[in-house]
Amino acid sequence: MKIDRKVKAVLIAAGALLMVAISLTANRITSHEIPETLFVDVISDVEHDAWIVVDLKGAVRMPGVYRVEEGTRLHALIERAGGLRADACVESINLAVVVHDQSMVRVPFCGENTAEENGKVSLSTASKEQLTSLPSIGPATAERIIEYRETHGPFKDIDDIVNVSGIGESTLETIRPYVVP
Repeated sequence: MKIDRKVKAVLIAAGALLMVAISLTANRITSHEIPETLFVDVISDVEHDAWIVVDLKGAVRMPGVYRVEEGTRLHALIERAGGLRADACVESINLAVVVHDQSMVRVPFCGENTAEENGKVSLSTASKEQLTSLPSIGPATAERIIEYRETHGPFKDIDDIVNVSGIGESTLETIRPYVVP
């Protein structure tokens, strides 16, 4: 009779493990659909003076709104979001950039056109080559645009481009029809 109880206990434990494995597999994201945004409060035991909130979307395992320490780099935020999905394309984003409060970061899926939106160049994600395709933007100016967004985060408005050294109102008006923030 004791043997039957041991066998029964082993079967119950095996069944419980199987249910946990099925549950974990079922919750895995397997399509390009982004689940509803979650608020993820990432807090450590250490007291910090400054927290920021960042909305992380796209090809990460757990997209959502994250509360992280000021000065957090994008690669660390992605790690806290469970890492990249297998279909993530990181060639067009800078994983070393410091994320900024109230910003939205989207990790693109492979095959997406990340630097153009409705035929317009995105000031926040375009490569140097894509920026130099704009009228009045040469290689040096394109580099300053990239440096600016890496330091200050993505452009929230097209007009913010005048904050980049060497770009004035006339250049802004020249490129306005061709760009999105």
